[in-house]
Amino acid sequence: MMVSGCKRLPEAPAKLEDLCAFLFEHYTDEDTEYLEQGLINLDTWLDNNFEETQEGYFVDKMRRGGAEALVNREVDFENLVGVASSYDIRHPLDDVMNVVLKHDQADVYSTYESVERTYDPKPACFLAETCEEIAYVQDSVSNYPMNLRADVTLEGQFRRVPFGDGTATIRRIWMTRSEFNFGWLKLDESFNLIVTLDKGDSSRRLESIWVVTKMGEAAVPEALAMQLTLDTIQQGGVELETYLDQL
Repeated sequence: MMVSGCKRLPEAPAKLEDLCAFLFEHYTDEDTEYLEQGLINLDTWLDNNFEETQEGYFVDKMRRGGAEALVNREVDFENLVGVASSYDIRHPLDDVMNVVLKHDQADVYSTYESVERTYDPKPACFLAETCEEIAYVQDSVSNYPMNLRADVTLEGQFRRVPFGDGTATIRRIWMTRSEFNFGWLKLDESFNLIVTLDKGDSSRRLESIWVVTKMGEAAVPEALAMQLTLDTIQQGGVELETYLDQL
């Protein structure tokens, strides 16, 4: 006999290549049920495959509508490459989020020359857990090898979601403007998902980056895009942990 009013059990992918896009797309769900199940599945998958993701992992693309709604234009999905990697931080989630939200990111990450952020609302409520979401706009200048300089505007969101006995944070980032000092290199698209899981005295982070990078009019080959993206994620993880160690 069917019982009316039964709540449908959440369904979330079990594999990383699907989970990243799933969490990105369900970020705006009013009910956190799907996000919570996605985080549980992600935690289980990382427990069994952590070393594999440290070496880089290709992930599926987001659905066209979800990504295009963020940037208000058509996205070049044909050349969009998604890469994910994970790392552990030997500091609790609250300490990590305090640095990410309140400290000058140019002091944390060596690639930044300057970073300016405008938050809505102010991050204090998010850190105090009196608001579940905040948004921001970021203007930054970054320096890379071969004298490459990038001037970029990003928009981002942070959301706190129940996870086990604690919480996790989900962060979405998308690029709205980019200028490089070398005209032959172009970053046409960039979307980013960062999940930080509360592991008690430490934190586990999963970062996914979807990009369209071109040299002239030709898309950068997937293998090269993977390596460039992987290096960015892993270096960032090391620098964040080192900065926290020194506080």
